[in-house]
Amino acid sequence: MNTLLPVNALAAVSVPEMEQTPSSPNPSPGLQALRTQVLPFQAPGCSLWSYHSPVGRLYIRANEKAIVSVCWQLPGNAVNEDEPSAQCLSAVTQPVAKMLYRFLEQYFQGEPVDGAHIPVDFSVGTPFQQAVWQALREIPRGSVCTYRQLAQRVGSPKAFRAVGQANGRNPAALLVPCHRVVAADGGLGGYMLGHGQHPLAIKQALLALEGAWPATATV
Repeated sequence: MNTLLPVNALAAVSVPEMEQTPSSPNPSPGLQALRTQVLPFQAPGCSLWSYHSPVGRLYIRANEKAIVSVCWQLPGNAVNEDEPSAQCLSAVTQPVAKMLYRFLEQYFQGEPVDGAHIPVDFSVGTPFQQAVWQALREIPRGSVCTYRQLAQRVGSPKAFRAVGQANGRNPAALLVPCHRVVAADGGLGGYMLGHGQHPLAIKQALLALEGAWPATATV
């Protein structure tokens, strides 16, 4: 079992505990979209692992060639109830998933690592979404950009809302670091990949860990 040492940046951010009860009858549109559209939980030929990070449990799907999905545990998500037998990622032998395990261990210890070398399967996305996800992988650790700047990087300067939607359909949290995209007004913006009722707390914690955001900022 992967036991991580405390990281000051993470400890300074209050991240709500994972809800243990079913989600409300009327989940937020963001959570509902994530449950139904983003992650191919039943992807054929994939194995499922779980990883306990300091800011919540991650579920990982991978095949022999690439990581298919990395998502935070979400209340009411089928991956939580239908697949309780997910193996701990620390026991993985599959080469690609083992690369991810090493990256996550180092990342949450605060080491300056980058997961851009780990292959991610983008086949679930449209060409535009794939372009956005690739651009996200090029944002270096310790940096942020705005939605408008990201739209410019993919050659669609007026499509910043579509860029935000593509961020929300990101199949692989952390490996495709959509948490590094923030609002033009200096705020955090959104984060559809976070769990619980306060997903921005996770976004803030990740940016603080990377040195790109104050750990004491108000969410």
